[in-house]
Amino acid sequence: AGPLLDIFFVRTELTRHQIVATKAATQVFSHLAKILVYGAPLVAAGATASLPPLWVFALAIPASMLGTVAGGWVLDRMSDTNFKRWTAWIVTLIGAVYLVKAFQLWS
Repeated sequence: AGPLLDIFFVRTELTRHQIVATKAATQVFSHLAKILVYGAPLVAAGATASLPPLWVFALAIPASMLGTVAGGWVLDRMSDTNFKRWTAWIVTLIGAVYLVKAFQLWS
């Protein structure tokens, strides 16, 4: 959903900080929905053995915090124009990869 949202944000008047904040809020709700839809039935069924081990979460949490700090550092050093330009190129590249993969699966 992330790259799909980027398509709509590239041509807006929002600043790069507003775009990232809006996407972050959207992703939080998206992840919470996935946890409820996919995680709740697993826990209710007692299938906690299929969950990752605790050490995975212990590594993922600091890694996500480090990524947030690094991303903020990069975001603060970019201009709005460069942010939108890079976003457009990255979304185009992701789309191209998906098209190539789809073609490979179809062939």
